[in-house]
Amino acid sequence: ISAFYQDSRVHVVVGMMALNVFVNGFSVQHQAVLTRKMQFGRIAYATVLAQLLAAFVAVLLAWWGWQYWALLIQIVCNTVLRTIFLWRTSGFRPGMHLLGTGIREQLKVGGGFAASNVVNYFARNADNVIIAKYWGESSVALYAKSYSLLLLPLTKLARPMVQVAVPALSKLQSKPDEFRHFFKKGFAVALCLQIPITVFTAFASREIILCLLGPDWIGAIPIFFALVPKLIASTTSPATAWIVLSRGETVRYFKCVVFNAIVSVAAFLISAPYGVIALAWTFSAVSCLLRVPTILYAIHPSPVTVSDVFQPMVRPMIQSLIAGLPLLVFLWWGRDWSHWILLPLKGLAFFSIYSWLAYRTPAARTLVREVAKKLRKLKRTKFPASSAAVGGS
Repeated sequence: ISAFYQDSRVHVVVGMMALNVFVNGFSVQHQAVLTRKMQFGRIAYATVLAQLLAAFVAVLLAWWGWQYWALLIQIVCNTVLRTIFLWRTSGFRPGMHLLGTGIREQLKVGGGFAASNVVNYFARNADNVIIAKYWGESSVALYAKSYSLLLLPLTKLARPMVQVAVPALSKLQSKPDEFRHFFKKGFAVALCLQIPITVFTAFASREIILCLLGPDWIGAIPIFFALVPKLIASTTSPATAWIVLSRGETVRYFKCVVFNAIVSVAAFLISAPYGVIALAWTFSAVSCLLRVPTILYAIHPSPVTVSDVFQPMVRPMIQSLIAGLPLLVFLWWGRDWSHWILLPLKGLAFFSIYSWLAYRTPAARTLVREVAKKLRKLKRTKFPASSAAVGGS
């Protein structure tokens, strides 16, 4: 890797990141146990506390002039602390008792998911590698920071939703009607949270970049905006992840990931010579086009129908666009205002209007109550001893 980038510093960073992956492996089973038991409070305790302590360490190191080492040590420190906290809170201790436990079938399920993650990792980082090779470190910094910043709120919402939805849906595998009902309600809640955030980033992309990254990153604004359609496509990811993982169909999931990876990497290679912005727009276009066949393939053997996936998107999308239209006034009225003033004003206006539009309907309030009631009921339900689905994968 150092030879590829012609930078001798890279091998040290890669070595530290490899150590980070190694340490993280010691906490995977403990988190799986807590997730299966739906003890998300303990997971949150371990995750948040580790992030806060690691961030504190990174700030101190940056203050003392450690430069990029501060970020690297933050990542490793976060993983080590989170592993320690998960061991303390899960109560699980590994032992040599594998025979007769039915582990072989679970390894098949987990192996398919692990293979999917490996392929997805290389596909999701291929754009950074290609940009770095074609256009250098400055361009890849603008692109990578735009991409990570854009997906940050979505991933922070999606991950806890997956942790809740997958074990809940896996408990309903033998009850197709309840499986479909819970998916529809949970997916609708996910869209009601994710779609407005996505639309708002499109209307406030300039202010978000300037406030969070500063004027030195102004070149990231067109890249950030070009990746917004990709973010919209990503809001439908529960339609594939929730269904295939909860049903233990990781081989089907692997096929989806491989197909998407091949098409995406090919698109990166074709568009990279035309610039970073062109690659970002190509990525968004390909992501939107791939979602439809991917969703159709993923839901085929499940009780979920096509209308269950696409119908819940209509209302939050329309409400978000209506809430965003008044923000266009700021293009003229607030063109001379500071971005520190415009961003909170736009956020207050957008989310106030969206909240009013969303919660003025009885259907939205009923939806939230139904999902909360179903989660409380499922949390009291125990897995059957013979379950070989996703439980610990």
